[in-house]
Amino acid sequence: MQRWDAHIRRGQIQDVRRETAQINANQIPDELRVDYAQVARRVGAPELILRWLRPLVRPDKLVRRQPTDLEKALYAAGLVRLGAFREAAEIFRDVSGRDAAEIHFLKGSFYINQWESKKAELELRRHIRHPKASAYAKLVSRLNLCSVLLVLGKLEAAQEEIETLRILLHEDEHRLLLGNLYELRSQLHNSLRKDAEALRDLDRAAGLLQRADERSQLYVDKWRLLIRFHQNPASSDGKRLLDELKLRALKIRDWETARECDWHRALVTHDRDYFLRVYWGTSWVAYRSRVLTQFDPAQVVGSSYRWNCLEAQADAPVFDLVATAPTRYLRRLMFVLTREFYRPLRLPEVADQVYFEEYYNPQTTPIKLHRLVARCRQWLAESGIAVQLLVERGTLRLQATLPCHLLLHARFPSETSPEIPTSLVDKSHFTAEDWAKSEGVSLRTALRRIQELISSRDIIRIHSGRHATYKFSSRGDTRAHKIAR
Repeated sequence: MQRWDAHIRRGQIQDVRRETAQINANQIPDELRVDYAQVARRVGAPELILRWLRPLVRPDKLVRRQPTDLEKALYAAGLVRLGAFREAAEIFRDVSGRDAAEIHFLKGSFYINQWESKKAELELRRHIRHPKASAYAKLVSRLNLCSVLLVLGKLEAAQEEIETLRILLHEDEHRLLLGNLYELRSQLHNSLRKDAEALRDLDRAAGLLQRADERSQLYVDKWRLLIRFHQNPASSDGKRLLDELKLRALKIRDWETARECDWHRALVTHDRDYFLRVYWGTSWVAYRSRVLTQFDPAQVVGSSYRWNCLEAQADAPVFDLVATAPTRYLRRLMFVLTREFYRPLRLPEVADQVYFEEYYNPQTTPIKLHRLVARCRQWLAESGIAVQLLVERGTLRLQATLPCHLLLHARFPSETSPEIPTSLVDKSHFTAEDWAKSEGVSLRTALRRIQELISSRDIIRIHSGRHATYKFSSRGDTRAHKIAR
């Protein structure tokens, strides 16, 4: 373990990846699995995290002890890196960081990934206050907190946090963190309409990030361009440069910057078509909610939307892939793939949503999904639909072969939510145990059905944690009483 740590510090990450990939998971003592998983997380090997921690977190047989919160949080972090967000969220809801500061950081990072900024702020502040968090880890959390506060529009709090962190970073000479901080401070100045100060901070950031990766330089260039675009939204040069920046982002697979280019274009020019594209082409629920705060929901939210492929004319053919797919799982696959325009979806991310009744298994789930992909390709070819399903670098995406429109649905139209037990209708609140007892199912099955109804907004979670309680929303209450009658 010490030798791996030394290799990582010297930047010999590939050597550690090769060595750890050869380890037989069955030979790792249970008490050391969390340490091995930490190494896998540091070298960016989420598949090893799952392989090593799955016997504890998702055991196939009875185990001697329950997994610790840190073991579960690291397993969830591995799922996040692979894209299995639904299952990761389920785990994160059930862990606390009382005994391990890192849990708060992992949860905060997950909520940032999901654009759930309020939850991210809470977890990052908990990590910063935690007595067991290292000094450097707290600096990273403070930097992430600055970003979250800007997204939330808490400008005074962001300004205070940025200045506090700037002093700390100058004292310890953390150049990369300081460069990222100046980029964030430029966003603060931009929000306060202090364009000159914003541009000066971007110059400082560019100088400090010269040796950083291409993505860091892209962010600096993005904010320089956006400041000028906000100053002169009618400029044709501004729109052209924004399109060029979007192409740069796509080239290095920075999907979120590409999305942000369209978002700012919609925001500055009030272009309804761009608003619709960003809203309907974004799978992040919290991001779509952000769009609605800036635009009239009545103009955006409908039951369906036509996705224009290859600059199709109005009379081009329209394909409803979800409605015409011949099987339940193919319909689910089409629904998932038509929820995201800006990025290809990783295979575990697709499986997480298509097979939502089960947990991701790194040995069996990919095989099942590949078989479904093969059936989908066969169906598309035999049906004469001008769309193909591409598998590229472990991701899936749809690509039109001719100009056409794809009909998208706001909700999955072919399946209904789980039925609500009539015995729970008149309860002010209930637990998963109540559901399991009422329906005669296992606790795991009850939790999955409750989660489905939370996703469909029929149920609201009142309290989280091991003894979570729930109640019916007004929508769910109406459904429940119809069933009771």
